Amino acid sequence: MLKSDKRALIPRPETEELVDLALALFPAEQAVRVLDLGTGSGAIALALASERPAWVVEAVDRSPDALALARENAERCGLSARVAFAESDWFSAVTDAYDLIVSNPPYLTDAEVAVAEPEVRQFDPVSALVAPEHGLADLRKILEGARAHLRVGGWVLCETGIDQHAALAALSAQHGYIEAEGLPDMSGRPRFWRAKRA
Repeated sequence: MLKSDKRALIPRPETEELVDLALALFPAEQAVRVLDLGTGSGAIALALASERPAWVVEAVDRSPDALALARENAERCGLSARVAFAESDWFSAVTDAYDLIVSNPPYLTDAEVAVAEPEVRQFDPVSALVAPEHGLADLRKILEGARAHLRVGGWVLCETGIDQHAALAALSAQHGYIEAEGLPDMSGRPRFWRAKRA
């Protein structure tokens, strides 16, 4: 069981859906190199490492407090040797190339947070929720930066806001991705975005 506190976003059902989508991108036996951007509590990285023993998983966050929580969770799950954690503001300290870059970045506006569920407003750090440019700023940084850190045929996969896919389609085309598409969550809302490096 993962520990959650005010140091990072509390994992929600969509986090599990994002993990399932990531797992479905590759055959189970394939050795895959993964980067979890903005790892927070470490939930995504730890789930992927747990489900796929052959995968090499790295996770970064700009918050030392979040990284401390992620390392605590890795210890609790017996996965400290399987996931490498490092401090990085998105790609600022990233040097390697990956088959999969996955992220649940900030994508809400201040107005959306103001009307969100009480547990979101009370317990989640605002920095893990809100992004400028109508919630698109961090998603833009990820799509812009991921291409240089993806192997050919590698995927970038993100959780998104439900009204952002038209903008993400334009960004994906601008940066030369192929097979870019939005994917629904369990409620049928457009919640995830994936794009492939040509």
